[in-house]
Amino acid sequence: MSAAIESFDNPAILSSLVINAPIYIDCRTSVCPEKPIGKDVLSALLKERNNNDGSTGGGGETDETSSQQQQNGADDSFEEGGGEKGLVFLRGTVVKNDQQGECMDVNAFVSDGETTLLKGVSYKRIFAGNPANLIESLSDVARLTNLNPPSIVHFLEDRFMRNTKKSKNSSLREIYSKAGPILIALNPCEPLPSKYDREVMNFYSPRNAASGVKATASSTTTGAEGDVTSSSSVKDLPPHCFQVASNAFEQMMENQLDQAIVISGESGSGKTETTKFIMKFLAATTSHDSSSNGEEKHNIDMFNAVSRDLLMTNPILEAFGNAKTARNLNSSRFGKLIDIKFDKKSNGKLAQAMIETYLLEKSRVVHHSKRERSFHVFYQLLAGASKEEKKKWFLDDAKEGFNYLGGFGVQSKKSVEIDDENKHKETKEALKAIGIADKTIDDIYQTLASVLHLGNIEFDTLNESGHDAAVVKTKDALKYTSELLGVDSAALERSLIKRVISAGGEKIETDLTLTQANDARDALAKAMFEALFEYLVSKINESFARDGAVQRDDEDLVSLNILDIYGFESFQHNTFEQLCINYANESMQKMFNHHLFVVEQKDYETENIEWSRIEFVDNSSTLEVIENKPMGLFALLDDQASFPGATDETYHAKIVSELSNMEKFSCMRKKGTSETSFDIVHYAGSVTYECAGFLEKNRDALPLDLATALYTDNTFEFMKTNIGEALHNRAMETMVTKASKSAKMKSTVCTKFRNQLSGLLQKLNSCEPHFIRCVKPNASLVPTETDQKLILHQCACAGILEATRIAQAGYPTRSLYEDFAHRFGFLVGKDVIESSGVDSKTVTKMILEHFSVDAEEHVKFGTTKIFFKQGVLGALEDARSNAIYYSKIIQASYKGFKQRKEYQRIRSATIIAQASWKGTKQRKEFITLRDRNRAALKIQMAAKKKAFNARVQLRVAERERRELEMRLEEEKREKEEKERLRKEAEAEAAAAARKREEEEAKVKAETDAATAALKRNNSPESTLDRENSSAASLSEDVDALNNPFVKALKAENEALRASVEAEREEKMALERQIEELREQITAADDALVAAMMQNEQNQQSSPSASTPTGKQEPSRLEKPSAHANKVPSGQASRVIQFVDGMKGEFNSMTRVLDDDVEFIREVAAGEISGVDGMDVQKEFKVLQSRFEHWKHDYKERLKFGERFLKKESMDKGTPELTKKKSFFGGKK
Repeated sequence: MSAAIESFDNPAILSSLVINAPIYIDCRTSVCPEKPIGKDVLSALLKERNNNDGSTGGGGETDETSSQQQQNGADDSFEEGGGEKGLVFLRGTVVKNDQQGECMDVNAFVSDGETTLLKGVSYKRIFAGNPANLIESLSDVARLTNLNPPSIVHFLEDRFMRNTKKSKNSSLREIYSKAGPILIALNPCEPLPSKYDREVMNFYSPRNAASGVKATASSTTTGAEGDVTSSSSVKDLPPHCFQVASNAFEQMMENQLDQAIVISGESGSGKTETTKFIMKFLAATTSHDSSSNGEEKHNIDMFNAVSRDLLMTNPILEAFGNAKTARNLNSSRFGKLIDIKFDKKSNGKLAQAMIETYLLEKSRVVHHSKRERSFHVFYQLLAGASKEEKKKWFLDDAKEGFNYLGGFGVQSKKSVEIDDENKHKETKEALKAIGIADKTIDDIYQTLASVLHLGNIEFDTLNESGHDAAVVKTKDALKYTSELLGVDSAALERSLIKRVISAGGEKIETDLTLTQANDARDALAKAMFEALFEYLVSKINESFARDGAVQRDDEDLVSLNILDIYGFESFQHNTFEQLCINYANESMQKMFNHHLFVVEQKDYETENIEWSRIEFVDNSSTLEVIENKPMGLFALLDDQASFPGATDETYHAKIVSELSNMEKFSCMRKKGTSETSFDIVHYAGSVTYECAGFLEKNRDALPLDLATALYTDNTFEFMKTNIGEALHNRAMETMVTKASKSAKMKSTVCTKFRNQLSGLLQKLNSCEPHFIRCVKPNASLVPTETDQKLILHQCACAGILEATRIAQAGYPTRSLYEDFAHRFGFLVGKDVIESSGVDSKTVTKMILEHFSVDAEEHVKFGTTKIFFKQGVLGALEDARSNAIYYSKIIQASYKGFKQRKEYQRIRSATIIAQASWKGTKQRKEFITLRDRNRAALKIQMAAKKKAFNARVQLRVAERERRELEMRLEEEKREKEEKERLRKEAEAEAAAAARKREEEEAKVKAETDAATAALKRNNSPESTLDRENSSAASLSEDVDALNNPFVKALKAENEALRASVEAEREEKMALERQIEELREQITAADDALVAAMMQNEQNQQSSPSASTPTGKQEPSRLEKPSAHANKVPSGQASRVIQFVDGMKGEFNSMTRVLDDDVEFIREVAAGEISGVDGMDVQKEFKVLQSRFEHWKHDYKERLKFGERFLKKESMDKGTPELTKKKSFFGGKK
């Protein structure tokens, strides 16, 4: 591992560094022990750096993580540097370069803008740096001028922390970088949704790239040397996992070749999330609109169904295959290859998919370390199951929790970091989405519950026949497990504590010890979970096959494979699983080195460059230790597995005797390790393995008794057909292969895994690979923090340092002739460039000659590119930086002068413009004020006319009222006369009635006398009749005379009353009309006064309202009384009141008379319309008469007031009032 950290720079490069050249300082104290200069200063510097920078990233690191770094090959140099965590290299600049003493004085950067001087720093501590502007302009670490470990680490750290100080928006960070053909992805340790939304997908979509459709803001990318060039291909887009996927898809469709995206990195580096993003991108960008009809619509729906199911696999695989570890909340505990097939004939529509899994860590079902968890699905079941489900599966009955979950149960406190309840819902929805029925989903969770209860079956020992026999101690757990599995409780108990052995054709039942019973129980639990996991993977693949049901020939399909492989693992205690995982990483690293070598060779051949074979560190010797036959670790492990009496100790002795002479193997026991430990030197460092459990895990044997118990007489159909049958067939196969050593070796875990890995590598080698290396920025996964040691270590493990070493051996820096001429051409002068014409290759050679670059030794000229040895461009970059620096100074001076001149010109023009505008504004204001005054005068005249017309109407109405009153008075007199006449008539009628009555009395008397005479004359009847007839005739004559007169009198009376009522109503209507006219006159007078007041104010504020002397004349309304100050205020209040009243009446009458005269004049002149028929002369005489009556009345009241006030003043002793007769108007 130390080879990966040693200096890449030779003294020749360091001696050429000039003052202020950027460098990196190695902080490890063991780098130069013979010359430990400035140790105290360096230690204080590191401490201050860590306090100010906040990027140590070492906080919260567990003991296991620390020990891992030690075991990962991070030798003692990683633990030095003053004991500071996370910091390996400091940036600085050269102050003085002592070439003979191979040391220099440097300024080390403590924080932004602060430096500390270190003197006499050895070349062994120094690495050549890169200009800051070059680092900021690049996204590919392979394009750095000086390529070495600190420059790589600083490049990644700078991009990762970029923009975090200027903005709190974490999405501005650059988490993706390139290292040649490799994409480096630093885990941001927090969600960044804006980097993966639909807009970003469309930007990287291969279809958009092919058609040239790009967002305006994103249509340019950084070129090879920092220049901005238009994006003509997906390859030219900024680094992103979408860019890798889009590039792979584009090459697949163009070349019609299978592609592979290999995603690797250690646990917690973000491999699983990156895989999900790529799957989401491919599903989204290759799905299509389903608005078509017929067969085309059916095919599009089918393609979209495959895309949908592809995304729905993530929740399922994460629930059943991922777990929380000490360094990752969602660590994948299996490897997977996602094979996505696209249809060539349908322009790359997603057609089929298939998932292959590798080496599930099923041991986690029965055991996991502290601060870790088992697989997510168990915790989801406990958190998300309903009350009925918990009761049905006896989950609430486990009061003390479940042993396989470390005591975690239904009543346990829920995890704060992981929302298991919501994840349970997502997992169930995903299971439904791939076509699994609700009943089957319940069966799956019932199987998981049975695994948990199986772990709660505990055993005790019973001493019989001289040995300890295991017996079941927890009968409740046995009962729950048997009911959930659908088997007989006694049969399950017997299979757990007894074993049937066939010998000589006879079956012998033996008791198991406590250890054997625990192992049998755990073996059954692991086998059941593994079978359930394989069943789910098969159902996922079935859903893909069902959705892509249209038959196609393999020739019509091309594949894009996504490999999410385990990261290199090294813990304090490493066992069989770590050996298999690291073996897979070694194999992938060999494929990676080969591919990188081939790509480099292909570039040289394309450019016709003469080159010698590039040597790189080959890991074949490490692979030989593991897979060599017949004496490799796996071969010896399989061989030991075939011997019944073999143990882990015998296996350790065997490998020590056979492999001790191999370079990459060591059996030297280290402090703190067991006697059965051994070391292997991997490409990422040395790892110590413990042989404990190797044989048992490799055999992975399941007793036939347990498999038979699940398969025969099982009432749980799902368990019997999908799990029991699979386990029974596997156990039967194991029994059959026991008779054959070769067959038995084929059934071991390492053999199966090696065959799987061989098939995987064969498949990947047939594809064009694309590599994504995921890197964890700090051990505690804290956002915006970096740990240089950890990043450097992961770069070594991921092969990034190896890739740079390969690039260093050749010509790592390369550029197109056009780009090189554009970047450095200005340094040799415009005349030289123009004289060379337009040939950029010629210009490139002239630039090299100008700077005296030895082209034969350090440069190779290709067909379209120029190739440089590492560090050759340093002088050119320094010269370019200096030229740009001084050019900026000159430009700043000129721009300042130009801006000042421009400012003065603008200032002068502004003053002129302001003066012109102010004048224009004042003129506009004057015109506006003048127009306002004129408008006010017009309004006043209109108001006066309106008020005068209202007064005229009022006078007309008053005249009509007076005429009406006169008519009413006349009618009243007529009514009274008529009433008198009526009364006289009534009196005459009464007199006539009395006369008639008298006559009737007289007639009666006469009649009576006649009657008496008749009697006396013997003819009384005839005489009486004559008398009665005469009286009746007389009465009729009276009635005839009286009736017409009475009727006429009544009719006249009624008519008189109606006339009076009509006159009364007419009078009331006239009074209402007069009142309305009075109100209109009052309103008109008020408006007139308001207009006059406004005009008075305008005249006072207007310059035109001033007198020639500049003084304003007082308003007539505001002129004080001539006698206001001549009367004492204490004694003349009544005088003042009387005078003010008389004066107000005089002024008011004066205005009224003036207005009336003016109105009569305007009527006479024809200026007023609507008064036709008005007699001007008559109106003038009426006005004159009214004035004379008022004048006479006014004088009389004035004289009366004068006499009254004189008398009162004499009583009160104020004789001065009597002296001023003019105060009352004199004798006038």
